[in-house]
Amino acid sequence: MGRKSIEKSRIEDDSKKQEWAEQLIALFFEKGIKAYNMDQVADYLQTSKATLYKYYRSKDEIVESILDIILDELEMYKFYIENEDREYTKRLLDTAVFFGEKLENLSPEFLEDLQILFPSQWDRITSFVNEITEKLHQYYIRGIELEIFKHVNIHVLLATDRLMIHELVNPAFLRGSELSLSDAIREFYKYKFEGIVN
Repeated sequence: MGRKSIEKSRIEDDSKKQEWAEQLIALFFEKGIKAYNMDQVADYLQTSKATLYKYYRSKDEIVESILDIILDELEMYKFYIENEDREYTKRLLDTAVFFGEKLENLSPEFLEDLQILFPSQWDRITSFVNEITEKLHQYYIRGIELEIFKHVNIHVLLATDRLMIHELVNPAFLRGSELSLSDAIREFYKYKFEGIVN
């Protein structure tokens, strides 16, 4: 007769989970997620593996918590792109700088691990990128209506954004270009912007 599995009691302390997830962002951003097993994660958090498992069932739950924090912070981009107190032409650049600063230390390994090992979490990033693209669509249309931007084909503008965003989250592109994600974002929008402003 086999051993009965014992359901471990879970601690539902959101503040502790939030604190740990925030600490792990820097760790995972640097070398990726698969570089660390649960023993190493527990050591980094200065706790025991048994205690860690009282808060999280798996590494998947840790990654989900980390992504919750990252995406919540990135939602602040709306403040920059929609900021009516800011000159219209500066809003896109402010948004690009915001993303660059927030994602400064994100490594290609982190993105690759999300894509391959955590596809449901990667789907959340894809949805977020689609949301950004829709926001850019509205921004360009309004800029053309206000005659701030040249009268260009919106679909082409958005296609270049989609292609670039796709490349920005492609680990191979980041490794091959020897650019950090933040530098690539800033460079792209700087050059693009110079081409569409009247």
